[in-house]
Amino acid sequence: MSEFQVFLQIGIQHIINLEGLDHILFIVVLCAAYSPQDWKKILLLVTAFTIGHTLSLILATLDLIPIDKNLIETLIPITIIITALNNLLQYNKQKIPYFMAVFFGIIHGLAFAKDLKSLLMFSKENFIIKLLAFNIGIEIGQLAIVVLLLIIFIIFAKLFQHHQKILKQTISLTATLVALYIIIERTNLLS
Repeated sequence: MSEFQVFLQIGIQHIINLEGLDHILFIVVLCAAYSPQDWKKILLLVTAFTIGHTLSLILATLDLIPIDKNLIETLIPITIIITALNNLLQYNKQKIPYFMAVFFGIIHGLAFAKDLKSLLMFSKENFIIKLLAFNIGIEIGQLAIVVLLLIIFIIFAKLFQHHQKILKQTISLTATLVALYIIIERTNLLS
């Protein structure tokens, strides 16, 4: 297996494994605000998130921004809560703008930057290729989640034609509760 394939696979695994539940939850809540007909907007939003993720990985791997792992691990569920609350409290159907998706992608990318940096620095050769492969893997993993979500949303829309709002609210409320639990767990608030 080539280095490109290895880092592509690492990128995909970063997204779709259960250790990345917070990442999956963010993608789910990000998509919940949209209907299946908005698939192009969803893809652009997820790609904007990946751009932010990529930017933070580049900057952190090159030691251009510091990483406070504890702060980042707390900020990630906060991005989920902000996105979920935006879905729940939407006025005039205003959704998360692309620049916020990029910003939240930066935060999520910083969480894995230190681990990726150690993988990349183990062998400094082909740094750009490895980073590119990893980020393509991230995008493939996210798009796989989006496709699965769109299928679920389409099935839900067919079964419950007038209850799209309930689905969005249920996903957003559940995401908020899970994210609050993640914050409590990561910050040891109840210890």
